[in-house]
Amino acid sequence: MTGRLTLDLTAYIEPEVLEAGGAHELIVDTGFNDCLYLPEETITDWKLPFVISTPVSYADGSTVITDLYEANVIWFGATKRVTVVAGPSGCEALIGMGLLVGYRIELDEKQWEVRISKL
Repeated sequence: MTGRLTLDLTAYIEPEVLEAGGAHELIVDTGFNDCLYLPEETITDWKLPFVISTPVSYADGSTVITDLYEANVIWFGATKRVTVVAGPSGCEALIGMGLLVGYRIELDEKQWEVRISKL
């Protein structure tokens, strides 16, 4: 899978999300331990099924109650049912380590490209 690298070294990939009806751009965030983090309006638009409300701890040490949903992502040719953590309206859409463990991430600043491959 390939994506783009911006001048500020933000890595973007576009996996297919079945509920979105196609590819959706996500920021690669190796500090996020779950699968997907999406703004509430995206969750509503895609009609993702609600799973549970649960406490979530953030990097700054704060804990909040947030809603979890599920989505289906095409990941290296296979459909994976993944957890979606609900973020506030307008937040960045992230893909985290829940999907990236077991894969190599390359950031190529010469070609401004992100490459993810199976280990």
